[in-house]
Amino acid sequence: MKQIAILLIVAASLQAFSYTSKIEAYEKYAVSSEYEGKVTYVNKQKEFSTIKDRSVILKQDTSLEQVELSSLKKSIKIQNEIFKIKEMHYKNKLDIKQLSIYEKNNEKLQLLNTKQNIENLQKNIESLKNRISKKTFSVKDRYLYKINVHEGEYVQAGVKLYELYNFLKLKLVIYAKRDELQTIQNDTVYIDGKKSAFKVSKISQVVDTQRVSRYRVELYAKSNSFEQDEIGKVVEVEFKQ
Repeated sequence: MKQIAILLIVAASLQAFSYTSKIEAYEKYAVSSEYEGKVTYVNKQKEFSTIKDRSVILKQDTSLEQVELSSLKKSIKIQNEIFKIKEMHYKNKLDIKQLSIYEKNNEKLQLLNTKQNIENLQKNIESLKNRISKKTFSVKDRYLYKINVHEGEYVQAGVKLYELYNFLKLKLVIYAKRDELQTIQNDTVYIDGKKSAFKVSKISQVVDTQRVSRYRVELYAKSNSFEQDEIGKVVEVEFKQ
């Protein structure tokens, strides 16, 4: 009986949980336009390729914004000159005893109004610069799957422009029973019988809606290469001590 008990303990310690999964990119996402505008540049040659160095792949027309920006810069320059003149007048009138407090306060009010105009113009300039910057789209360290618009096309805000994959990490998803969760968190992950760098990263706290009594488990591993020939491959995932 003692020998049987020992064998059972050894067998339990050697237990390995096995699952079937598919190697996926760490994430896939789409980039949409924040503003409406005509598409003036599309780098279609970058489709279906990994972009290592930052590259511009799409631009929207900013000609109207550039005109408005130029006008605002001229306006703020004029307002700054006006402010200097009013500030000088205000300081000079402060020393004139014959002027009433009302007159002096009125000069101060005009000075503050000009200052407020300058601040509002500066906010508008920064907002416009931000809008212009968001009409140029660049990509780095991502796989560009598909560009969904064409040069010359007018797009509305919210239109999906292109789709990207992040291959800096790889992902596996399995569905495990509750009594398996504690064990697999600490075990080594084997892929198709070979020891791997995958580690359990996320475990759902609620059962999956489609797989009864099973919990979603996500495993991640750093990718050492952008050439991911095995993306989409179905593999056997095992957890061993």
